[in-house]
Amino acid sequence: MKKRIKYLDELRIFAILNIILLHILGVFFYKYYDISTIKYAFITLLSSFTRVGIPIFFMLTGILMLSKKEEGNYLSYFKKRVLKLIIAYIVFSIIYYIYHLVIGTAHFNIFELIREITSQPVEYHLWFMPIIILIYTFIPFIKKLVENLKIEELRTLIILIFITANIFQMIQSITTIFNYPLMNYFIVPSLICYRSEEHTSELQSL
Repeated sequence: MKKRIKYLDELRIFAILNIILLHILGVFFYKYYDISTIKYAFITLLSSFTRVGIPIFFMLTGILMLSKKEEGNYLSYFKKRVLKLIIAYIVFSIIYYIYHLVIGTAHFNIFELIREITSQPVEYHLWFMPIIILIYTFIPFIKKLVENLKIEELRTLIILIFITANIFQMIQSITTIFNYPLMNYFIVPSLICYRSEEHTSELQSL
């Protein structure tokens, strides 16, 4: 029996509570959008604090996956870990697509289905699946990279990722509001650092 790590369980509970609160606030977020500026601003502030839950889950995935022992060659790892996620994503996407066909919000088009599965989720709450699939795809190589870096090098790498993924992203978002976007080509992709595209688009639409 594997020994549980207490602080990881506590982080998981904290993240779950934040995500539940985030979705509850989402109902009021759109309710007060055109009604009350003060209530809308207050709910937006609360919502900003709850968004920490999602990146915590991604970090927990990294902690647990990077600490696992080697699972043979990459092909066996891919079949055991990644392929299951891909199949689950495709199956649920098809189920939701059929549901939309039944209720009449979509018309059957195989090319449209392929586009939605590969370019945008059939249902919004499946957005995290492609990111998780990519993380699991590259995690064995990331593990080797982390194991071979010195502490100082790893710390420097984390600082650089934080700057390019967060500070540069914030500069890009704010300057876009004034129609003068900066840092467009200096932001690391989502595979390297979690970034909420929904939050970014909300900021840019202000």
